[in-house]
Amino acid sequence: MAQATSPARAWIGTIVFAAVVAFVKGYEEPTLTRTYGEQYLDYRQNVPGWWPRLTPWRPTVV
Repeated sequence: MAQATSPARAWIGTIVFAAVVAFVKGYEEPTLTRTYGEQYLDYRQNVPGWWPRLTPWRPTVV
């Protein structure tokens, strides 16, 4: 069995990453928005989607 070359691996990684992003943006985020509404939108505004926060997010209690 031949191993995938580096360019092939890069393309496969790119395709997998694009599929994950499409799933998150096209299904997961709209579903969470419908389920949790303003609470989830507030969370999304304060927590980056793909990079970790350096400090914890503490939601304001209304």
